[in-house]
Amino acid sequence: MLNLCLKTVFVYFLVILSFRLMGKRQLSQLQPNELVITLLISELAIIPIQDDIPFFTHGIIPMLLLVLLEILLSYFMIKSGKLRKVICGSPVIVIANGKILQDELRKQRLAIEDLFSQLRNKDVFSLEEVKYAIIETDGRLSVLKKKEFEAVNAGDLNIKTKDNPLELVIISDGDICSHSLLLCGKDNLWLEKILKKEKLERKDIFIMTCNKNGVYKIIKKE
Repeated sequence: MLNLCLKTVFVYFLVILSFRLMGKRQLSQLQPNELVITLLISELAIIPIQDDIPFFTHGIIPMLLLVLLEILLSYFMIKSGKLRKVICGSPVIVIANGKILQDELRKQRLAIEDLFSQLRNKDVFSLEEVKYAIIETDGRLSVLKKKEFEAVNAGDLNIKTKDNPLELVIISDGDICSHSLLLCGKDNLWLEKILKKEKLERKDIFIMTCNKNGVYKIIKKE
């Protein structure tokens, strides 16, 4: 009994340490690779507690191997935008100017009821309030309201305001995000001119954002 209790306590703290090393977030924010690792570690954590199973070879070593694999994969995803896109996918716009993009909704296999449920969780109860709704890579829905429906309601005060254009990441760690560039109404030729003007190369850029008005921001690699 004492041996079983000691092994249980050891595994408990080992699992906590494993998730600390991997820098886990809330369960709802996990990427696909993180969710898989979480489920596997949860299953493996039970094995070492059993008396008739070799403690280290059948439980502890596989758990540590999974932690190492996740750390390495996370490192390479930071270095390679293409790898991150393959593993995690890309954000998808499902509502634009109050209009549901039905094809994108079908591709994401997201039911209308689920979409409206997520909108209500964002305190949005009408499509007319939505300028853009984006499904992030972790499955969460991000919503940009139209200017007149923001917290300080300029519409109620009869004040005319200009909409804030959507800002998108067009270069991430040196890699061009072609889809975002297209949504901004820009092309590679425009991007090359900007980089030439700023005397920069793609490999020197950590993040570059842009909107439809052509307003861009650049953060260089440190």
